[in-house]
Amino acid sequence: MKYNDNGEYKDIYIKTFDTLPVGAEVDYTGSVVPDGWTQVDSYSTSEVNTGKTWIDGKPIYRRCADISAITSSNSNIVDVSSWNIQNIISLSGFIKDSYNNINVVPMYDSASNYSVLFFNGTYLRGRCAIGTGGTISNAYAIVEYTKTN
Repeated sequence: MKYNDNGEYKDIYIKTFDTLPVGAEVDYTGSVVPDGWTQVDSYSTSEVNTGKTWIDGKPIYRRCADISAITSSNSNIVDVSSWNIQNIISLSGFIKDSYNNINVVPMYDSASNYSVLFFNGTYLRGRCAIGTGGTISNAYAIVEYTKTN
């Protein structure tokens, strides 16, 4: 199912027993998702069910984390033990530096310019170095995962 968001058609998932015919299009103003429907292109620091499933049949969830405290020496950035992660399906993000460069994670171009994120079972961990004298202004991780329960 698709909805019209200011001329751009986006996918949405239909709630069970929806009476609209297959392939129907719904005009959408972009302000309120119709009652009982889920907009899956949502990026939030709260857990979002993406409507997708992993190869084992489990639902895939997405959650974003503010990791702006990342530096070249930080390691334990965000405690995600309460997320009940079983498998990380994808881990991506970006780091914006004080030179206004946006580096998509992972990025590596030299010993002095790199950024990586990884998961150690309890924490989202990261390493970052942005040139000589550069500092981090913003950093965010986007995590898609299945849950243990």
